[in-house]
Amino acid sequence: MSFTWIRGALMRTPGMSIWAALAIVCLSSCPAFSQAVNYDTDLAIELSSPGARGPIPLNVDVLRVGVSSGAMAELSMYNQASILADTVRTLVIGAATESSGIVTLDGVGTQLSTALGVRVGVAGDGSLEVTNGATLTTSNFNIAFSSSGTGTAKVDGVGSRVIATNDAFVGRAGKNALLALDNGSSFAANSFNVGDAAGSSGSVTVSGASQLTVSSQMNVGNSGIGALSIRGTGSKVQVQGNMNVGWQKGSVGNVLISGPGSMLDVQSELRLGTKEATGTIILTDGARASAETLFIGNEKGTGFLIMSGAGTVLDLEKSLFLGFLVGNAALSIRDHAVLNVGGIIYYPTSVGESSGIFYIGGNLESPSSPGYVIADSIQMITSRDFLIFNHTSNDYVFAVPVVSQPGAGTILSLAGVTHFSDVSGFRGNFDIVGGTLTFGSAPNTTVSVSSGGTLGGNPTVGSLSVLDSGILSPGNSIGKITVTGSATFQSGAIYDLEVDHFGNLDQLQVGGALTLDPGAVLSVRPLDAPLSSSLTSVSDKIIATAATGVSGSFGVIEDSFAFLDAYVRYDAQNIYLSLIRNSVGFSALAETENQQFTANAVGNLGANSVLYHAVEAMTESEAAYAFDQLSGAVYGVVPEILFARGDRFSRVLQRRLAADQSPNMASTRYWMTGVRGGARSRGKVFGETLSEQSHLFAAGAEFWSSESALGFALGYGQGDFVVEGSHFGGSTNDIFLGIYGEHRFEHLVLRGVASIAQHDVASARSVEFSGLSERLASDFVVVSGNLYAEAALALPVVNALNLEPFVGFSIGSLDGGFSEGGGVAMLQGELDSDTQMLAALGLRLTGQCLSIRLADVCIDLSASWEHLFDSQRNSSVAFAGGAPFETTIGGFDEHSAQIDLSISAAVSDNASLRFSYSGEFSGRSTSQSAGIRLEGVF
Repeated sequence: MSFTWIRGALMRTPGMSIWAALAIVCLSSCPAFSQAVNYDTDLAIELSSPGARGPIPLNVDVLRVGVSSGAMAELSMYNQASILADTVRTLVIGAATESSGIVTLDGVGTQLSTALGVRVGVAGDGSLEVTNGATLTTSNFNIAFSSSGTGTAKVDGVGSRVIATNDAFVGRAGKNALLALDNGSSFAANSFNVGDAAGSSGSVTVSGASQLTVSSQMNVGNSGIGALSIRGTGSKVQVQGNMNVGWQKGSVGNVLISGPGSMLDVQSELRLGTKEATGTIILTDGARASAETLFIGNEKGTGFLIMSGAGTVLDLEKSLFLGFLVGNAALSIRDHAVLNVGGIIYYPTSVGESSGIFYIGGNLESPSSPGYVIADSIQMITSRDFLIFNHTSNDYVFAVPVVSQPGAGTILSLAGVTHFSDVSGFRGNFDIVGGTLTFGSAPNTTVSVSSGGTLGGNPTVGSLSVLDSGILSPGNSIGKITVTGSATFQSGAIYDLEVDHFGNLDQLQVGGALTLDPGAVLSVRPLDAPLSSSLTSVSDKIIATAATGVSGSFGVIEDSFAFLDAYVRYDAQNIYLSLIRNSVGFSALAETENQQFTANAVGNLGANSVLYHAVEAMTESEAAYAFDQLSGAVYGVVPEILFARGDRFSRVLQRRLAADQSPNMASTRYWMTGVRGGARSRGKVFGETLSEQSHLFAAGAEFWSSESALGFALGYGQGDFVVEGSHFGGSTNDIFLGIYGEHRFEHLVLRGVASIAQHDVASARSVEFSGLSERLASDFVVVSGNLYAEAALALPVVNALNLEPFVGFSIGSLDGGFSEGGGVAMLQGELDSDTQMLAALGLRLTGQCLSIRLADVCIDLSASWEHLFDSQRNSSVAFAGGAPFETTIGGFDEHSAQIDLSISAAVSDNASLRFSYSGEFSGRSTSQSAGIRLEGVF
């Protein structure tokens, strides 16, 4: 194989079977390649100018990389190599059919300039890469220049840039052209077309904080198919003139702007779908866009704009046109995106086949969170204009005024609750097929309410039709709907009527005729607000009036009251409602004994009681729940909580006696301890869980002889409790006084603990149902006592280790009452004063000591089975001015397992530190406590 040097270049020798690498390394200055008009290569060429020795003087008209069919040519420039425009007029990459050419510019200072243009993929396949700070400058930039050409261009890295002083085309005539800008690169052109000629296609991606700048006009889908994607923080496309997405007949343009910090900035007009083209922009996930004016569906074109995601914003300096000049447009704003229009949103300005659809929320199939619109107004022109609400919000305010030509435009509600600020200039149709619409005056409108839809608020409308299962619900509480023309309730249509605590009712006022078809429904229910008088004061009150007469009647009259019945009468122009106390007693809807006693107690208060009227206005579905809340049965957990507080103090003293007592003990001991405990019990009150926790500090002194012991102790504790799901809870402050002792008869040991406590209790209870909402509170004092006795058999096992079977019995009692304040449902009463008795049978292991380093560590362990003799709590309570009644709660487990563990270690000759744990476990309850005790021996 042989090579020939020609003018400093290594060229292919004729007859070679492969292409050789053509390497030019300019050490001082570069010789000229050729003085010919063109320079063609099918080789792999590397150009390098170490130390920036100056430009390579090609002096050619056209530099073509990849000339012959089947060739794979490369031109690589790096290390500050440069070719300037005065030496090359045009660069062609992939010139011939089935040829392939690759040009790479890499590194800061590497540059290639052409006077006329760069063509990537003319008839073959071309690839261009400008990376790591390199620069390409040209007049016209083309990818996929001819119909058979394909090409890709990649501009990557901070400082990498392409400058086209005239026009840029991605997909000039060929298909699948691609331009990718990434990692801080840039591209600038005077004008920019993506998918230029009919049949062409091109795609541009701007990502990684890169920027594309167009000085005049940009077309995405000029006559072909074009796509533009802008992704990521700092990624930006700026068009200083107009931008068209889908520009000429038959073209398609698609633009995606996605992610926080991505931006499309059009400083003049932005047009989507023009001249029978189709254009779409998707703006999502926190992206932003701006333009002076936006046209969606322009000059017989079809346009789509879809906006979604929090932080997504489109700012328009002037106006927005939906379907301009016989265009078709769809605009969707969802998921908290914001459309900010400095002027007016116009629907189609000509009738013909124009249409404009504006979605707030989801499309026709499924609702989503709404987006938000800021504009001077929305103006509808034709009957094909739609404003559609299909969202998930329960309180969406549409603050843009809506106006229309007579009979033009439809506001369609599919889902969500929508409140209009101003529709006074709207003269089209409201079609409510789902969700709820509320608005003010719209006297020239036609309203239709279909199945699943609700008309609320206090509107004035022109005519009203409520269809089968459609709902008319005046007011946002109590309100009035006014119809200037006629109103019709078809069979199955519902008039949803509310009554408030003053006996005020919703109303329907019709300026023409009111027609009630057979089967129309009147549904009466109470407003959720506190009552101040009996609803039986509702007598012959007008709920509907019609100036030219009422025809027909409600075929179904239903109410949600448990103890009131609704009655309706008619005259020529009015419909009247009365509420009358029925024969159902309060206790008839009670489901438990507690509810029964409570219902009877409320009933006995009589009709002069506000509480009586509140219950009288209840709905049937909430009666049982309301009686549970009123009963005060939750106070039955207070004895349980206070017994638990006393039991923790008693067990501290029990453990003092049960611990191993060495024969060498001094006669007097002083100690102090801190204990933290808590419990959770399921199903004690209305099936809910009781949770309580407390902190206890105790100190004492005890005197020991060889056979007996006697001790005294004081304690102070704090804690809180809550019955989850029942709106009841509180806190306690506890003071304890105790005496304890034991006596040994050889192996038989008798032990006893007696304690008394004062508990300052603060409680709060909420009562909430239709007609009543109160928070009641009480501060009260309870005194409790506890007595524990035990007999144990001390059986020596080995050394100082003892095994003690034992039997124990405890009895506790308490005395106290409470008196609530804060509302008409307040109670006063006495807590359960019966005694609580508990028996225990267990086994205790004491005296197991181990020598660990310099300290003796002793472990005491006991396990027992306990039986509670009474598993329910009773309270006697009364409403203000009422007779006492009993409430009961159960669900306390009769059987439980008790485990006690104590670990002590001597810290000096006269002092020791003891850790203790106590746990009680049953089917529905868990109670645990742990403490640390310091004791001294004298």
